Amino acid sequence: MNGTKDPLNPFDGGDVSLFGLFISRGKVRSSRGSAQYFADLNNITGTPEASETEVADGVRVERVLWRNDSHVEVELVAIHGGGHAMPQPYWRYPRLLGPTPREPNGPAVIWAFFERQRSN
Repeated sequence: MNGTKDPLNPFDGGDVSLFGLFISRGKVRSSRGSAQYFADLNNITGTPEASETEVADGVRVERVLWRNDSHVEVELVAIHGGGHAMPQPYWRYPRLLGPTPREPNGPAVIWAFFERQRSN
């Protein structure tokens, strides 16, 4: 799960630095590239399933799911309009970490992912 407006870890990959101003922390893969890496590592081939939902405050949630016959899944939940913090309805993080959307409930989405893995 990653926000597209994350000021610390760039969604599209590239240099990581503290707010683009201080100390370079090196380069990272894009969020999508990272998910594809794990799909490849698990030998999941083919085109992933993708869906997009608009939630409150103009935030879009894009879900990209790779899965195969072995029931192994890799899922990217991209929060278009979200920042560094996990989206959830209970707490707003400092604005300097980017926007904290109220939806989706990030912990619930992550829990549901792992529940699916356990039941497969």
